Amino acid sequence: MAIKPYYKLLSILYIFTIFTVLLGQLGSIPVGGSIGIYASDIAVSLLVVVWIGSLRAHNFKRMFMLHEVLLFMFLAVALVSLINSMVSVSSDIFIVGVSYWARLVFYSLLLPIGYDIWKFTKKDHFWSLALAVTAFGVLGILQFLLFPDFSQFVEHGWDPHYYRVLSTFFDPNFAGLWLSFGVLFVLDRWYTASNTRLQKNIIYLFVSILLIALVLTFSRSTYLAFGIGLTVFSFIRDKRILIVMGIFGLLAFTFIPRVQTRIIGALTIDETASYRIDDYQKTLGIVVDHPLLGVGYNTFRNAQFEYGYFRNGRGVNDDGGHAGAGADNSFLFTLATMGIVGLLSLLIFGLSLFSAVKKSSHNAYLLSSLVAFIIHAQFVNSLYYTWMLAWFLGTTGLYLKISTYHEA
Repeated sequence: MAIKPYYKLLSILYIFTIFTVLLGQLGSIPVGGSIGIYASDIAVSLLVVVWIGSLRAHNFKRMFMLHEVLLFMFLAVALVSLINSMVSVSSDIFIVGVSYWARLVFYSLLLPIGYDIWKFTKKDHFWSLALAVTAFGVLGILQFLLFPDFSQFVEHGWDPHYYRVLSTFFDPNFAGLWLSFGVLFVLDRWYTASNTRLQKNIIYLFVSILLIALVLTFSRSTYLAFGIGLTVFSFIRDKRILIVMGIFGLLAFTFIPRVQTRIIGALTIDETASYRIDDYQKTLGIVVDHPLLGVGYNTFRNAQFEYGYFRNGRGVNDDGGHAGAGADNSFLFTLATMGIVGLLSLLIFGLSLFSAVKKSSHNAYLLSSLVAFIIHAQFVNSLYYTWMLAWFLGTTGLYLKISTYHEA
């Protein structure tokens, strides 16, 4: 009985963390140097501290599941790769790498934290989470209408997006995946709970807002990831969803010219695709030279600088902007920064998580989100975007209602 206050506080801090993610780049707190601190970083740190306190109240007797252990092993490999890089990077770069590794650890811990919240409170916090992700969609639509031109922020390292939903992430691809998770999450409620008429109407409203915002990202990686994820969801829950969403997609394609342009452009090697192919080739060049443990977790910006990838047409170096620390493929990024050892540990963790979520009563949402995440990661470095991890791992932990614990 004495541990209950811990889990009440964990629940509050968990929801608080998700809502601080809504602030996105607006929640940035300047601390000097190249390390940025965000409101969500502070929130998740408090969450982890309280969680460790709850483990201490249990005398650290918690049984960790296989996928949790494998996640910790992957994080350990990331640290080993970073330590291995000490011989080739400056102390400043190493310290920055350690700080970003710590951030990755804290957000990754949302997986076991979410599971513990469910196990001890039996609350999935659906409505709070649904409100949070829908608010993200509303903010994106407002940004689309009121601040459509991002060209003025190029000097601050952002891409010059024009009339695209970026929301508070300032990026249409990352915003698109968060919205995709949101649609699948809210839809799952329809099939896994008895909803009143009012609740059904609210679900309709939330899904509508999220879909509108998703379409307006004009992100092809999002369209593809969401389309495949939704197909998985539909085959598990209700194949009629594909018909409804197919009609919605056809209407968007017919009446929104930019959707046509983006989808048709995906069938050819346009400028964006050319940039991605070039990025893949450059990343592979680094992989070949550092096959075992890579260049070190979160030292990729330095590696690209050393390889001359940031030189412009005049041969002048820059730092690559906000995208300079990542690659356009999460798995190639893993190879480049953590080598074959890192990629294998990531894949083993992923397979273990896949095996675990199949047993959940929310397997449609969890499997479809996992598939969407993997597809999206082929085009964007979304697997290491901590705000994406906050949602995906946090809700996965909450919804891992494995049969042996479901009635406990």
